[in-house]
Amino acid sequence: MLKIGIIGVGRMGTLHSSNLASIPGTAVTGIYDLDQEQIKAYLAAFPGRKVYDSAVELASSPEVDFVLVTSPSYCHIEGIWAATAAAKPIFCEKPLCRTQAQLDELTPLLRNYPKMFAVGFVRRYSAGVIRMKQLLAANKIGRPLCFEIYVMLGAYKRQPGDWFADYSLSGGVTLDMLSHHADLLNHFVGEPESVCANALMLNPENGLPTDYLSATITCKNGVIGTIQGGWMRSGPNENGMTIFGDQGALRFSDQTGITYFTPGKQEEIPFDDQSVIDLPGVKGGMFGNQMAVLVDCLRKGEKPWAGPEEAIAAQKLCLALLRSAERREIVQL
Repeated sequence: MLKIGIIGVGRMGTLHSSNLASIPGTAVTGIYDLDQEQIKAYLAAFPGRKVYDSAVELASSPEVDFVLVTSPSYCHIEGIWAATAAAKPIFCEKPLCRTQAQLDELTPLLRNYPKMFAVGFVRRYSAGVIRMKQLLAANKIGRPLCFEIYVMLGAYKRQPGDWFADYSLSGGVTLDMLSHHADLLNHFVGEPESVCANALMLNPENGLPTDYLSATITCKNGVIGTIQGGWMRSGPNENGMTIFGDQGALRFSDQTGITYFTPGKQEEIPFDDQSVIDLPGVKGGMFGNQMAVLVDCLRKGEKPWAGPEEAIAAQKLCLALLRSAERREIVQL
């Protein structure tokens, strides 16, 4: 039995607990959270879990084999410290951390960490992303030339006082939401070299919490493109990425799936949602797939699909975007 401890039992801690319940041979044995109301709500849904008094106590317990860090973004580093000190395998929700100083501290620690460290880039565990990667690797569009990333969410409901609505704590839409797409850019296209960005940065003068970022990115391989993301109070929800090559284009969208474009023609490309991992009964879509794959990697001693290098690379890009918007200047990575 793989015994799992969770640091932070809000939305994501609860979600992962639900999905782990469908994975044989796993059990959430302990939890820790500063918020007593969240603990009460969690135990109402998942009774019988031991409540620890600190992240350190949970991570060092012999009743915990695997630590999930699902606390708020700015608290991730504390859970990582506790789990690395206890030499336990770790899953940390994205983003890796909040600040450049935290990233500078975590980079050598995680690159030399002997146990598994995985980050929550859950989109890698979706069948659509897997198929998109296969098509690009098969040279479906020829040599990539440019890209467009578009993530506009029109139902943002966070209110003042929520840490998600505080730019200094969450990093806004860029660090929280676009960290997924920073990872996909690294995964699909290549390593970024420079960025030029503007952003609202959850400015309270705009009324209810609202954020937006628009940026141009240049990659080391010469591919250029744009990234646009927003947390809006109204409007459509659209989430997609298009990569244009010298022989065609591929678009991956949450709304329409994968579309292949050639001159005068477009083709919808099917993919099998059940093809991610061969484990019947796993629930929770890509989130359930993520937990199932990580448990499988742990048991087999394999590397996770998104580990320290992927976490660090995406964090570098997101922090560069924030720095560019804050300083109104081009930032070199």
